[in-house]
Amino acid sequence: ALDPYFLGQGADHWAARYFHAGEWVVVNGNEWRSFYQTEEDAQAAAATWGGTALYVEALPEELQLQADDHAGLAPLVSAGLIDEDTVEFGPGIAPENLTFAWSRAQPEGLDKFHDTLDITYGSGSVARIVMPNADDYLGWGVESFRFTDGRTLSMAELLALAPPRPEYYNLIQGTEGSDILIGTYAADAITGGDGNDQLYGLDGGDVLGGGTGDDYLEGGAGDDVFLFNRGDGFDLIYDLGLETDEDTLRFGEGIAPGDVVVSRDEWSLYLNVRGTQDVAVLDGWYFDPAGRIERVEFADGTVWDGSSLEGRAYDSHIAGTAGNDRLNGSAGRDLIEGFEGDDVLNGRAGADAMIGGAGNDTYYVDEAGDAVTELADEGTDRVISAISYTLGDHFENLTLSGTAAIDGTGNALDNVIVGNAASNRLDGQAGDDRLTGGASDDVLLGGEGNDVLNGSGGADAMTGGAGNDAYHVDDAGDAVTEQADEGTDRVISHISYTLGDNIENLTLSGSEAISGTGNALDNRIVGNDASNTLDGQAGDDRLTGGAADDILLGGEGNDVLNGSGGADAMAGGAGNDIYYVDDAGDAVGELAADGTDRVMASITYLLADNVENLTLTGTDNIAGAGNALDNTLTGNAGINLLAGGEGIDRLNGGAELDFLEGGAGNDVLADTVGAGYFNGGSGNDSLRGDGAADFYLGGAGNDSINTGTGADVIAFNLGDGQDTIAASIGSDNVLSLGGGIAYADISLRKSGNHLVIDIGASDSITLANWYASPGNRSVPTLQVIAEAMAGFDAGGADPLRDNRVESFDFAGLVDAFDAARAANPGLTSWAITNALTQFHLAGSDTAALGGDLAYQYGRSGTLAGMGVNAAQEVLGDTQFGVLAQQLRPLAGLQEGALRLG
Repeated sequence: ALDPYFLGQGADHWAARYFHAGEWVVVNGNEWRSFYQTEEDAQAAAATWGGTALYVEALPEELQLQADDHAGLAPLVSAGLIDEDTVEFGPGIAPENLTFAWSRAQPEGLDKFHDTLDITYGSGSVARIVMPNADDYLGWGVESFRFTDGRTLSMAELLALAPPRPEYYNLIQGTEGSDILIGTYAADAITGGDGNDQLYGLDGGDVLGGGTGDDYLEGGAGDDVFLFNRGDGFDLIYDLGLETDEDTLRFGEGIAPGDVVVSRDEWSLYLNVRGTQDVAVLDGWYFDPAGRIERVEFADGTVWDGSSLEGRAYDSHIAGTAGNDRLNGSAGRDLIEGFEGDDVLNGRAGADAMIGGAGNDTYYVDEAGDAVTELADEGTDRVISAISYTLGDHFENLTLSGTAAIDGTGNALDNVIVGNAASNRLDGQAGDDRLTGGASDDVLLGGEGNDVLNGSGGADAMTGGAGNDAYHVDDAGDAVTEQADEGTDRVISHISYTLGDNIENLTLSGSEAISGTGNALDNRIVGNDASNTLDGQAGDDRLTGGAADDILLGGEGNDVLNGSGGADAMAGGAGNDIYYVDDAGDAVGELAADGTDRVMASITYLLADNVENLTLTGTDNIAGAGNALDNTLTGNAGINLLAGGEGIDRLNGGAELDFLEGGAGNDVLADTVGAGYFNGGSGNDSLRGDGAADFYLGGAGNDSINTGTGADVIAFNLGDGQDTIAASIGSDNVLSLGGGIAYADISLRKSGNHLVIDIGASDSITLANWYASPGNRSVPTLQVIAEAMAGFDAGGADPLRDNRVESFDFAGLVDAFDAARAANPGLTSWAITNALTQFHLAGSDTAALGGDLAYQYGRSGTLAGMGVNAAQEVLGDTQFGVLAQQLRPLAGLQEGALRLG
């Protein structure tokens, strides 16, 4: 209605003239563009952008209408341009009887929200008057109210009776698509939703929120509010208001002041949310003062005014891609964002803001005003700084550059901090840090955590702090400091070094022949591959040499000395020490009363004086021998020969077939895994086997033999004393007698549950608990080496003395003894000659049960000189103890490096 009316009056562009009367406009063709307060500004804009500067004339006073100016509509109604719509009230209803209430609704049939005036009359009936919006056609709605008493009230007069109208926004909502949403000349609330939307608020104090997507938001006259939240994308914001307006950009929850970085180009401001693609662009902020956003508000209450906003603006914004970018700034204040990928960001001159984003990023810092930002879980990042620098949150590594003496400080993460060639102070703070100095004299502070400190060149001062720290030392001037109870620490030294207080471990590095010395703590000292002298001093130390010939000194305490390769000289000193021997040239030195010591040998080894114990290691077939002390000898996983020598020794076999020789003294021989050879030697010895087939030779003295299960052979000679054989399950053992025992020397007697075999005047064999259970009768066979007895006649007429080896049914002999006892209860001893012929099994000159072991011991009284390999062939035969094995010439048995003793 107004367009033809005003055009008829010659008032073109009436809407612009209404809002901008008295201002200047730049006109290009018939298009009115930007408005300015002064002619000077308009002329300057016209010169820059093209067009003509014109003064905006005001409309005639009588034609101007304000929002809700119902009285101002009267001339238009009178002129017939607007129809007059009237509400008529019935009888009994007068203006004085009406009550009013304001509301907001979208009446049925209408596509917009409207203010409503609810008029209550009579007994509670309500007439809802829908008020026009500013963008409705003139004449839309009700103009007058008529009562039956003759009175007529205009809308303006009726509103004077009602309470003040609240300020409601016109709600305009977009869809999931890309919308164009235009507000009214009143206060609108416009929400774009999804999609790339265009929002035009026009006049009024509007609230515009683009939502997700890349949106264009344009305000007009009035105090407008532009909403921006995380995930809103790239929004371009422009305001067409007046310089007197106060427009606001309001960030939502989740966007703090520290999350926003401000940059600029020639005309606009860019507000980037760190680490995201979200950007709010204040278009033309520097170009048109009237179009400026005056305030930025945050959910935490922080407000930036225009000057604060301008002061935060960077000169340029440089954005990377999803790839591995190399981004360089300018001489000004730059905002650089790498986004995804392993990026390199270098702001160069100026106080720059750099945001790497996801990926393993590298930042160059050269000014105190440079700000770098990383979020959690965005990769392993590094700052290369030419100034003193402290790592911010989520940064792992720092490298100092240039030649200035500057400092580098870490954070709570596990940092790698590297100095430059000048004197630096490197402080790791918390975390497991790695600090590396340069060529000059540096100060390195590890802080909490398990740190590695390497001063590199120069005389460096290094303090690890709490945690298990490692120090690299390469200069005599290097100083390492640790306090008590600050963890287990280690020095890695390229020079000869003595551990300071509170440092536990030392490792020598490099290839020089240097020395390492411990302290009073329990030290672990490791040499390099040159010839080292390692001295543990006091404490329970562990010293380990290298490939060359080393000297290891344990000092006081229970020390472990391992020369590793080379011919090493090792002296444990006082305490219970352990030596590792792997070279024939290794020498172990112990003094008397220096503790109980042990050698761990991977080669054949004879215990040195004053060393008590020996353990063989590895899997090689080797031997170990004791000394005059009470020794404990233990085998390895190979075939071993263990010889106790003098003293009360304990010999423990390993996993394979082992040969155990007790020697002098009351020894304990045990091999509970695999077949074994047991020779107790002199003394009252204890021999214990397992389920395999074993050979037992108690030797002189009163010995105790526990065979275990398996087909075992027990050898006994005249003069071997009074031995006891424990009961075992299975009737599969062989008792082999020799050494000059005559048949007439052998008799049986019962002692309690034991069966005693008396031999001569003083020797005996007790088969323990023979009578306690039938299962205990484990010796069914008796073998006699007849060649060794008087009266032996090879090939003679006596069937019991004509062969070297004679075998008998021992179980049958015992049965005959038991029968004789039954017949004569007073019988105490029974000679086996009473039934030998009856229970004679066989004779042989070429074979024996137990093979060469049983035969040679029974014949000559010793197995000394027999090679271990020959003995192994006998014991390793699956028929050992079960069938007679062929005898071999003595000369062929006495071969090999390892011989029985």
